[in-house]
Amino acid sequence: MYIVPHARRVSPSSSRKNKKRLRIMENTKVRKTLSKQIKQSVGNVCCNCGTDKNIEYHHIVPLALGGRDIESNMVPLCHQCHKAAHCGQHISHYRKSINGGRKPKTSAEKHSEIFDMYISGEIGRKKAQLLLNYSIKTTLISRPPFKRYLQSKGIKQVRNLVDMVATNNETGLINGCCVGEIEYLDGHKENIYYKDTGMNDVEYVRRKQHETVKIFKDKQDDDM
Repeated sequence: MYIVPHARRVSPSSSRKNKKRLRIMENTKVRKTLSKQIKQSVGNVCCNCGTDKNIEYHHIVPLALGGRDIESNMVPLCHQCHKAAHCGQHISHYRKSINGGRKPKTSAEKHSEIFDMYISGEIGRKKAQLLLNYSIKTTLISRPPFKRYLQSKGIKQVRNLVDMVATNNETGLINGCCVGEIEYLDGHKENIYYKDTGMNDVEYVRRKQHETVKIFKDKQDDDM
């Protein structure tokens, strides 16, 4: 005797879930096709810096806030410019960033470039540590790469007071103002003058003028 198996009952809730899943799959498929067409239309060159490397597509009005996958709401951006648009920090902060994951370790060559900016008065300690991906609590002078850098330059020590001048000086940081001193192994010293290149994009809280700043200000006046 052959017994016909009973048909499996589907609960109303399971049926609704299946329908919802199908709608999501259909919408995702349509969106992928639509996005591909739009990407071809808007191009593959960063509309901010002009590079064609690591291009991503930025929604001017985010999808989560009601934005749409339409050509007028999308612009091509490289990964660094895209992160700057979303996170609100200067593009230089993301120069070493790659698509996803943690930032890669800074190479010796990149270390040297950042140290050059630091001793030339282009950036202060806070910005240098940010670019080097160092902890705020880390003392720059205690890092082996910086010690090796100073030795290669014949430098005994560097006093970079960019951050101090920015917070303590009445006029803040002004291009050309004295912000520190370099002492070489042979004994001679050089003043460090601030170079406003836009790299030191740190927000400072102004404090009372510090006596140390006055000393370097007097040195600057003596040199003029």
